[in-house]
Amino acid sequence: MDEGNGRIIGILINSDPKICVVCVYLPTNNASVNSIVDYGECLDILDHIINNYSATYKIVIAGKCNGTAQNVDAESNLELLMTILQKATKVSTPRKIIHLKGPKWKASPTAKILIDICHKTYREWCENGKPEGQLKHKKIKAQRELRRQFRMEKTLDRQDLYNQIMENPSTELFHRLIKRNRGSSVVKTPLLKIDNSEVNDPVKQRGCFMKYFEDLAIPKDKGYDEKYLELCTIRHKLISELCSNSTDAFVPFTENEIQSGINHLHTGKAIDEFDICAEQLKTAGDILVPIITKTFNSILCNGAFPDALKSGILTPILKKLKDPSILDNYRGITVTPVSSLSYLNVYYCL
Repeated sequence: MDEGNGRIIGILINSDPKICVVCVYLPTNNASVNSIVDYGECLDILDHIINNYSATYKIVIAGKCNGTAQNVDAESNLELLMTILQKATKVSTPRKIIHLKGPKWKASPTAKILIDICHKTYREWCENGKPEGQLKHKKIKAQRELRRQFRMEKTLDRQDLYNQIMENPSTELFHRLIKRNRGSSVVKTPLLKIDNSEVNDPVKQRGCFMKYFEDLAIPKDKGYDEKYLELCTIRHKLISELCSNSTDAFVPFTENEIQSGINHLHTGKAIDEFDICAEQLKTAGDILVPIITKTFNSILCNGAFPDALKSGILTPILKKLKDPSILDNYRGITVTPVSSLSYLNVYYCL
């Protein structure tokens, strides 16, 4: 048969009754060579063969199945999930950068005409060897006219927004005004002041930020409310004892609950450290929900949160109107893994 790979070979025997013999040699559970993913691919092929031939053939599966790969913990399931998503990303993402033609904004008809004139005058200037004189002045004049048109259209658009807010105020228009006023400027600093010294190298600056936020995350004895800390410790201990001594039956997550948690993820956000975003989980929900359900139930049953979901990408953000050369003037914004956000959303949706 055509179905199969290097580890699965099938033979169709047209006897009475018809027999389909499938010889398998499945990989073992060896994380060092990423065999969990290979094992899952082989199981998919076997499932495809069984669904296609079970109606007309008696199927005989023989060989070495290496069942040790079936019993995997939450860490292994997460590794499998993230590897599948990363492979899908590499396949679906274009290898070459796609340059969009034309303006990225909704330009007016007048602006489009001026854009064409700018392109035409620039090409004419380049084709003649970029000379000084009339062609260059013509190009510069066209660029100035285009910039003047852009400034005028932005002013009219801004005034139109103000008029809409005054005539028909709404939350959407208010947030649009806030986003417009925030701007998109990026703050950069040529140096950081560390212990009476200046650090100019970007690589060393990243190291300084890393040490600063690591030290910031370590609990200190200063500034704590001792009574409140003691109360929190007692509560944590009581909750742990109640959970460990509880006789209530374990209620696992259902696939519908997991799907609901995934649907509540916000799209258009930054990817996490595993190059995974919410759009991937939402698009591949039917395929990934069983794996995610098994993983989350393992976390809930064992009471251990995987280390892979505890990390994130931290970005230093300068506080408003502060000196960018001083580390204390930065706060950290962390992009947590999408899978951990899904886990939290499942609880919120219960």
